[in-house]
Amino acid sequence: MDSPNDLPTIAEIEASTNILSIGTNTIKVVRVKDRFAVKVARGIPPLEAENIKFVAANSNVSVPNAYANFVVPETKKRYIILLPFLTPTEKNKVSERIKEQIDEFRSIPPPDYLGYLDGTPYAEAVLSMVHISGH
Repeated sequence: MDSPNDLPTIAEIEASTNILSIGTNTIKVVRVKDRFAVKVARGIPPLEAENIKFVAANSNVSVPNAYANFVVPETKKRYIILLPFLTPTEKNKVSERIKEQIDEFRSIPPPDYLGYLDGTPYAEAVLSMVHISGH
């Protein structure tokens, strides 16, 4: 486990240009020190890190490890430090699982019309019960 001395500093987090995700104009996730993901914003709910920990402890859902969670009083920004990043082997396993799931979705035969599964037309007039030619 990382020691507090290994964690990124506020300056390192704020200086990171490796943006992994921008959820809104105010919430972003950045990579720091090649192994940490840090979610930063003023609008992050106080219990978000605890929710991540709860899901990890009570399910098989893959969630990041919420390692640290704090607010800087001067800026009122919350920082949630997440770790570790997946190893190349783990990334390959995740990619394979996603590919398998996509392949399974693709194996479902399509109906011969555009509409709901029960055969009724979409509520949108533009997409209502169009038959695919040749069927």
